[in-house]
Amino acid sequence: MKKVLYFDVEYANAKNKSICQLGLLSEYYPSGDPVFPEKNIFINPEDGFQDWCIKVHGITEKQVETEPKILEDNVITVDEVNELQSIVREYYETIMGSPITNSLQELRGILKGIIVDNKISTEEGENLIKWLYNNIHLSEYYPYNHISSLFATVLEDGIITEKESNSLIEIINSILSPLDSLKEQISCVQNKHVCLSGNFSHG
Repeated sequence: MKKVLYFDVEYANAKNKSICQLGLLSEYYPSGDPVFPEKNIFINPEDGFQDWCIKVHGITEKQVETEPKILEDNVITVDEVNELQSIVREYYETIMGSPITNSLQELRGILKGIIVDNKISTEEGENLIKWLYNNIHLSEYYPYNHISSLFATVLEDGIITEKESNSLIEIINSILSPLDSLKEQISCVQNKHVCLSGNFSHG
């Protein structure tokens, strides 16, 4: 199957400059299965909305009144073009990534979500286990293998205690922010004698 990227433009009225939304959608052809969630960029056209346009796309003037006014001066500047290109390029690079990469990125997003309130409930852990089971094709990839083993062990008794939650959050933070974890390890050797062994290119 091939990945297809659709680029859609919606207008507030019959004028070409009345752009109120840019839409990006990627799916597999010919199945139509989505590759990545649709991305919508709303724009305030600073122009009136005609009823027949609203009936087509459902976007109203109120919905975009606080959105960027890219066309308010009737000119798209170089910076505005670069910004739009950057958004499109980021989306394109994401969908062109391998299914493995996309799934691992999704896993990172899930992990960020379950620790955002600084606690992990049993329900969140069980839902994560279900997601891991449905994405078993990631079993050989980090951090899936580590997270899967970790949560399976913690949920053996069917509950995540406060102590276990705190421990899980600490581990997940080290996975999501490995540099911070490395800095902590480096700081622990300050003001101490350290011996480095091995073959060095310099020194």
